[in-house]
Amino acid sequence: MDRAFLVALALALSLLAPGRVGGAEVACHWDDPGLRDYLSFLFGPGQNIDTFENEYYPRLEQNRDSNLVCLREIVLHGPKIVPGLEKHLDDVRKQLEPSNPPLALPHRGLTVLPAIVALDPAGGRLLVESLIVDTGLTNAEVLDLASQLLPPPSAIARRVLRDRLARHTIEKRDVAAHLRMLIRFSDRSDAAIIRNSLPSVTGQLRTELQAQLHARLGETSPLVKGLMSPDRIVSNSAADALLSWGYARDVCSFLGSAQAGDRLQAIAGIYEGYKTGGMFYLLPDAVVEKIQAAPHAWICVPPGTTLPPHIGPRDVSHDPAAVWKPRSPRSQ
Repeated sequence: MDRAFLVALALALSLLAPGRVGGAEVACHWDDPGLRDYLSFLFGPGQNIDTFENEYYPRLEQNRDSNLVCLREIVLHGPKIVPGLEKHLDDVRKQLEPSNPPLALPHRGLTVLPAIVALDPAGGRLLVESLIVDTGLTNAEVLDLASQLLPPPSAIARRVLRDRLARHTIEKRDVAAHLRMLIRFSDRSDAAIIRNSLPSVTGQLRTELQAQLHARLGETSPLVKGLMSPDRIVSNSAADALLSWGYARDVCSFLGSAQAGDRLQAIAGIYEGYKTGGMFYLLPDAVVEKIQAAPHAWICVPPGTTLPPHIGPRDVSHDPAAVWKPRSPRSQ
């Protein structure tokens, strides 16, 4: 095992040691309203289905240390570790639909990991890296864990994703998602194994993956050419790949020379979708900085070109990009 993994494992296991904060025992209790509501949202029968998880994080922050202990115990032992949770949720289930079967909590508690990472980015990252090496995880669980480590780099996640692909343990239906995630974590030495696996993916997914790999490797020429393709899948995939790896100005240059029409509007929409900042949390800071520095779509297009209102010109003061701040080095 390499030293980075051993360090991550040791730190994560120390975090998982049941319930000590500042030398005092801390129980995984049920009397914190923020924790109770968050767990009800995650595991309850149809509760708060229109509420995003991150709305609960500020409330979890109010009792951060004890809540982190509880959430880590849930990861290790499952949600049944929380006293009264199963009964509370089953009571709610009976009120909503008495005829439904009893509520069964999952054995594993990996679904709380996003909250742990949000409350403690550095420690949460180490915890995820210690978990992702478990060979007993399903491929879907590995992908879920890897998504918590975005943006890259994570040498441990990269090794796990690459090793699973090399051992041919990925079911055919999961290969595309696995390759997409590996590309996000890859370095140049992974190009061969990714390309060798691409023939097992067909249609639009293969086009998208090929574009992402080109962009990851800095091979922008075929993508710039792809922007001009009459095939909407090819042109849109090229635009998305260029933008997701920070080549926003290449897309802006294309928009400046493209003729008005559906293709220009489609690519301008993809471009402006990145400019809003809604995907910044998935991208490295260096990529975000390049997107931020590029002009908006309505500045890129030729003078007099009309764009739909949702693309622009528009008020951008309420976009996520307007309040984006670079991450702390500890959280990357």
